[in-house]
Amino acid sequence: MLIDTGASYSILNMTPGESGLFQTCEIIEISGPNGQKSSVPFTGPVPFEIGTAKGSEKFGKMEMNGKPGILAISTLTKMGVVVDLANQKLLHCPQSDAPVIPASHRVMSVKAPELLIHPEWEPRVKRVTEQFPQVWAKNKLDCGQIDTVVVVKGPDPPPQQQPQYPAEAEEGLWDTVKTLLEQGVLVEQQSTSNAPVWPLRKADGKTWRLTVNYSALNQVTPLRTAVVAKYPDVMAAISRGSKWFSVLSLTSASFAIPLHPESWHKFAFTLRGRQFTFARVPPGFHNTPAICHTHVTRMWEKISHKESVLSCAGDILIHTRTKEENLEVLAEVLEAIQKTGFRVSPTKAQLCWKEVSYLGVTLGEEGRSLEKQRVELIQKVSAPADVTTLRSFLALVRFSREFVEGYAEKAAPLCKLLKKDTPWEWGPEQDEAVKTLKESVARAPVLARPRGDRPYVLQLASMGMGLRATLAQQHGAHLQPIAHASRLLTPAEQQFTAYEREVLALTWALQHWEYLVGSAPVLLRTSRAPVRYLLSAKEGNSPTRCPRMANWVLALPHKDTPGDAPEPSAGSYGVVISGDRDGEEVQEMKPRRVPLFESSISLAEAKDRGYVVWFVDGSNYHEDGVSYTGYAAVNRSTGEVVKGRCLPHSIQAAELVAVTVALENTPADQPLAIFSDSGWVVRAALEWLPLWRERGMQSADGKPVTYAKKLLYLAKLAEQRAQPAQIIKVKAHKKGTEEAKWNKEADAKAKQGAKEGQMWKASKISENGPLLVAAGRNRESVDLQGLQAQDPSVRELAQGREYKGCKVWKDVSGLVLARRDGADFPVWVVPELVRTELVALAHEQGHLGTDKTLARLQGAGWWPEMREDVERYVSNCLTCAANNPDAKTTKALLGHQRISGPWSKLQMEFIGPLPQTAQGNKYCLVISDTFTKWVEAFPARNNTASAAAKILVEHVFSRWGVPKEINSDHGQRFVGEVSKGVCQALGIKQKLHITGHFQKPDSMEGPNQTLKTALRKLVNHQRKDWDQKLPLVLMALRGAMASHVPSPQKLPPARDPKLLDHWWQRGEPPDELQPRVLTDR
Repeated sequence: MLIDTGASYSILNMTPGESGLFQTCEIIEISGPNGQKSSVPFTGPVPFEIGTAKGSEKFGKMEMNGKPGILAISTLTKMGVVVDLANQKLLHCPQSDAPVIPASHRVMSVKAPELLIHPEWEPRVKRVTEQFPQVWAKNKLDCGQIDTVVVVKGPDPPPQQQPQYPAEAEEGLWDTVKTLLEQGVLVEQQSTSNAPVWPLRKADGKTWRLTVNYSALNQVTPLRTAVVAKYPDVMAAISRGSKWFSVLSLTSASFAIPLHPESWHKFAFTLRGRQFTFARVPPGFHNTPAICHTHVTRMWEKISHKESVLSCAGDILIHTRTKEENLEVLAEVLEAIQKTGFRVSPTKAQLCWKEVSYLGVTLGEEGRSLEKQRVELIQKVSAPADVTTLRSFLALVRFSREFVEGYAEKAAPLCKLLKKDTPWEWGPEQDEAVKTLKESVARAPVLARPRGDRPYVLQLASMGMGLRATLAQQHGAHLQPIAHASRLLTPAEQQFTAYEREVLALTWALQHWEYLVGSAPVLLRTSRAPVRYLLSAKEGNSPTRCPRMANWVLALPHKDTPGDAPEPSAGSYGVVISGDRDGEEVQEMKPRRVPLFESSISLAEAKDRGYVVWFVDGSNYHEDGVSYTGYAAVNRSTGEVVKGRCLPHSIQAAELVAVTVALENTPADQPLAIFSDSGWVVRAALEWLPLWRERGMQSADGKPVTYAKKLLYLAKLAEQRAQPAQIIKVKAHKKGTEEAKWNKEADAKAKQGAKEGQMWKASKISENGPLLVAAGRNRESVDLQGLQAQDPSVRELAQGREYKGCKVWKDVSGLVLARRDGADFPVWVVPELVRTELVALAHEQGHLGTDKTLARLQGAGWWPEMREDVERYVSNCLTCAANNPDAKTTKALLGHQRISGPWSKLQMEFIGPLPQTAQGNKYCLVISDTFTKWVEAFPARNNTASAAAKILVEHVFSRWGVPKEINSDHGQRFVGEVSKGVCQALGIKQKLHITGHFQKPDSMEGPNQTLKTALRKLVNHQRKDWDQKLPLVLMALRGAMASHVPSPQKLPPARDPKLLDHWWQRGEPPDELQPRVLTDR
């Protein structure tokens, strides 16, 4: 007989005379190979044997013109017989591998269907697949059957009423039911339960899918623990070095898992008045995915290469480095599937390919990308016409969100139409959103696979109404993205400051990718100091007083997250501090573009959040043949107007100066919003300026950028701000709005400034080149003459004239010097390029006030408006603002008190408790000489009397001698027995203050209060080692000039200390003296 693996019925070749040998039991209409239908008589069950195998089958009786009869493959399957095509044998499997037909019998013909030999499989793959012929499904519903039986526990669901469904669907549903009955998936059975049938139209629009609503059963059945592998987990588990892949798809995997007969009645449904129920685990039951995944993954327990096999429900992936390994693992997997009883779809199999489609993405050696079919489908979808089509479009695009940077913000105009009670209003905003999403999907990058031996780079952005994050890794010379993530801000989060949004983005991103990152180091790309502050607060180095910040610290994954480190180098990795806030695509490791400005706020929001709001404008016009160019900035809050003339005669230059003026006249620590009607200036500040700086102020064609100096000056002003300034475009010449009112005012003032105002010039920081940084250690001195030669203002001063009580000249060496009236020695004229840095250096060595900082500077250099620059810097110092005591009311001077000489009358006080240092010190004993104002300070472990006495004897009396009088506050530490004993033994009269009397004699609040304030500032920055930095504070304090006596350092040592002049005479100062402004840049 001919074994026909494509036939559904077995046929006996019988002439009409022979047909009477077997009794006819029924007539069945069958179709021939050419589609012609015939009515064929069939016998009842006839026992037969094939070799050693026995079976029983109904046979059709017809004459076949001498051809052999047909034995259907279904007949062999029932007998447990399979066709071994490779060896041309019939095997009785799985009980025995012995052939059922002896070798003496000749196999005349075996008709192999395409289901068993795929035309695209190459010979090596075919040899593997042909070893497991029983594993391949013959049709979509050939699902096989495993041995394990599932019992569904819980009460029986109540019967549900069957709703009406389209009549055209019933015929297709009935055909499906008959097929499932033949496969043994369904059985006909009466039950007290009944679930409603609801057909779904398939993608072809013609056929229907049988679905049953088991919501009532799901409500009464306990939910199993979700063990189904999630898409992100599967993608993360693929080895980085994998180059060869195989994909196997089980056909209706859940239909291969039998239900216990006692559970059948729970899954009953009704069709055409007959009740059926599932004998296998059906879709729609909420435990089906967990049951299916459990039985599939259990197959990999005994294979030797389980690390190369991944599965998600019925989809199996094999990933290996070489093709040989892939074939080896493929053979193990097919063997495991065949032994278990599942079936594999041969038409969906992708065997030993370098690129495969798996879970909706294309996997290859470089990583994963979107399937071309999905991308093409999204491009062809027309704009949604109603809520239903909109949901379908978003469901199609949402899968691509990890490939699309800023997906949440791009889809927001569409998602808001799905909100409850929102009317359907499709407009240009929605059209633009659909276009943007399609373009983003079309340009979706290849996402690299993560490597566990390398750190991750996290880039954050909190612009607009959402959060963005990009996770990347260094692969060779490039920084490649691994995934994008985004979400919208809640109404409450939209009120956060830019700092808070950045910290929120960090917390959310680390939690979102914790499954992927694990314990690997994360390199954070950010220009926000508060983010680094939060990370240090997490380590216990800084306080986190804000409850919101504290909650974010607690929510951060418990892992080391470096916040500031040098650039990665060979063999070592550190954090890259940058500000990729524009959503720039990650491609390679290069200097990031730091956003100087943001544009994410309206005028109403700026007012509500306390922003300083400026409206700016520029004007350029001709009158009587003369060109007039002016600028103006109008402060909305105070009404202040800053206006004037500027050059060159260009409207763009005037608009640029107007923005610059707004920055110049707003303190760096205050939030700033600038409104301008110049689209060029707004785009230049937001987009072009970071790119131009990266190119060395050159355009894309290599030509110098127009107004480069003004733009660089603008950038330097913006960089000094605590947070990026907002710059917002307003519509020009528009009426009826508050923005239009203030914009019109700025325009009018700019026209006035073009004729009446002073000529604008950059006066606070230099336009020429970068700000000064600390000198390298290989330099012996700063090139003073070279710096002066670069400054036009210094050259102008060197003409030899007096300037406000100071004579300026150029000496024979070429150095420009200045001598103030009454000064003994000349000092150098400080160029504009280094003035800010020099002021910072003088001030941050103790954070002294304006007068004392100015006094220290005057010993090192001079320049015009020196006091104004110092006042401006000191008034904008955040450390001083946070720690300086409140101004006291004016008090009458104390009467004259006689002091016999230096160190005859001392003042002392304990400061603390302070943060405990590594040496265990928590207090500081401050001692000052009333006569010379000399100050000493000593760290101490406690503030007891014995500690005070020990310091007095060992460090004060032994060095300066015994004083006649000691003033102290009334407390245990100075009235204790030890302190009393020391004073009495040395003959010292101890004078105590009265408790509650806060007026301290002899200006006790002077040096002691100054030191206490300086110490608080030091502790804020050096919490762990303030005791080691204490001598530096003392050096700065002693070097300050008092208003009524010479410097205290001139009395005991009889000479001036070398402080600032050391910096420019012998190179850079010690590390401890360098202000943060020098090291942070």
